[in-house]
Amino acid sequence: MRNNKYQSKQGAKNYPRKEKVQSVQTDTRQVTGIRKKSADYYKNVQMWFIFVFAILLYSNTLFFDYTLDDQLMIYNNKFTTMGVAGFKKILSTDSFTGFFGESKQLVAGGRYRPLSHLMFAVEWQIFGKSPFEGHLFNVLLYGLACMLLFKVLTMLFNNNVKSGWYISLPFVIAALFTAHPLHTEVVANIKGRDEILSLLGSIGTMYFVLRYYETRKNTLLFYAGIVYFLGLMAKENAITYLAVIPLAIYFLKDKSLKESMICLVPMAVGAVVFIGLRTNAIGMDLNGKPVTELLNNPFIDWKAGHEYPAGMKYATIMYTLALYIKLMILPHPLTHDYYPFQIPIIGFSDYRAIISVLIYIVLIVIAVRGFLRKSIVSYGIIIFIATLSIA
Repeated sequence: MRNNKYQSKQGAKNYPRKEKVQSVQTDTRQVTGIRKKSADYYKNVQMWFIFVFAILLYSNTLFFDYTLDDQLMIYNNKFTTMGVAGFKKILSTDSFTGFFGESKQLVAGGRYRPLSHLMFAVEWQIFGKSPFEGHLFNVLLYGLACMLLFKVLTMLFNNNVKSGWYISLPFVIAALFTAHPLHTEVVANIKGRDEILSLLGSIGTMYFVLRYYETRKNTLLFYAGIVYFLGLMAKENAITYLAVIPLAIYFLKDKSLKESMICLVPMAVGAVVFIGLRTNAIGMDLNGKPVTELLNNPFIDWKAGHEYPAGMKYATIMYTLALYIKLMILPHPLTHDYYPFQIPIIGFSDYRAIISVLIYIVLIVIAVRGFLRKSIVSYGIIIFIATLSIA
């Protein structure tokens, strides 16, 4: 009896405490849920802010006329002006064929970018010769690309951000990207839609890949392959994301290099299909015919009638690569296109070439040293060099 009485008293004493603890736990869960909801809410606010910010920045372009290369791809391109009837020609020829009337490779390797070309044909079918709709779609697609970039950045850096929602790393990066003056020509020039669509395809692929690693649903890899194929159909630059996306998983999602390569399977399938279509349309010769026009080959010595020596060519290329870095940090002065003579032809004895080579050597050393440590600085350098490599 004494034991039972003792247990009863103990139970009476402990029971309120247990109830109180349980109540506190419930309140904690509720508070956590509220905080989580608030975080998601503010992320959505940021995401839509980026979209509206992009629209407002480029709203002045809506009433621009056609300009620059628009004649090549839109109003003087006979395949575009055929509307939907021109689809077969667009998918089976070089992108400039509809303008020149023959398969003329103005630049090495030719150009096969049918996705934006197909869109231009549909717009011509519906609206005729009207630049307003072309500019409108460019602005909307750019806003969508910037918004998607923010979404992907929140997935990549969600666990790394210590600051408040109002000045988070993804938000700052996406806002700077949206407003960067280097993107002006891409949005303001309707033909620049190939760049916007390629970015959408590339970032969209990364989104589905990241969702796959979160959920392990194979259908997401299928979507990634489809979106990546569309990005390639917009512009060949997307091919560099074969390196960018797996390395993002390796560096930022704490996966092994082997596990990070899983996403390469659907992307490789999309790339193979694209290369097959491209080869069928314009052939396999990536170098193409020698370009002897000064306008499209700045290394032609127009006085002597031949190219500058290889040393001067590659010294100038290195100097140009350094200018890319400079313009990202200080985008001034800018021009709508870097035609011949805007960048001087120099040799490796020129201090500008020497400094440029040293800059890239230092960047490569930093990237290599930080690879195994999964340094975010190393990944940033790799992204920059990888996406620039195709140019």
